[in-house]
Amino acid sequence: MGWIVIHGVSRDGKVYSLNYRMRAGEVRELSYAILDGYVTCALYKNNKQYRKLVHRIVAETFIPNPENKPEVNHKNLIRGNCHVDNLEWATPLENVQHSFRVGDRRATERQREAWRMINKNMDRRSKAINSSIFTFDEAQEIKDIYAVGEISMRQLAKIKNVSQPTICRIVNEQIVIGGRQL
Repeated sequence: MGWIVIHGVSRDGKVYSLNYRMRAGEVRELSYAILDGYVTCALYKNNKQYRKLVHRIVAETFIPNPENKPEVNHKNLIRGNCHVDNLEWATPLENVQHSFRVGDRRATERQREAWRMINKNMDRRSKAINSSIFTFDEAQEIKDIYAVGEISMRQLAKIKNVSQPTICRIVNEQIVIGGRQL
């Protein structure tokens, strides 16, 4: 993490100052604040305060991330539970998929709509997806999913098993499918 070794963290999500008020050996648990349901604390580096998410501190300290996934997922969807056993590294797509699978009531209706559109008629499209050929309706559906605003072009490309530039051309209407311009 690159922080001066005057901070410590436990597996249950408690963050400590190990040199409280610059007195060596004095340990004090830091105070916390809640930001959008996430537990945060103030860490200091070069006498400057930085507000950090506790679940990220715990994950960076205790959970290996060999695939270099950028997000930390709360397995039980409780943002205030920063125990190491409740955390895992995830991609943005895995994080969204997990919230839908587990039934996150905080997921927005726009997210739910995007996820429903992705899963709709997957069997019918599997042949076209695997060969990287889309029908006009399938391309229009890709545009609609992207327009919802909750899924990136990169995520869509991964889901549809095509390149990101292909998704970009569909979304930006730079492609002709079945003799029709999108």
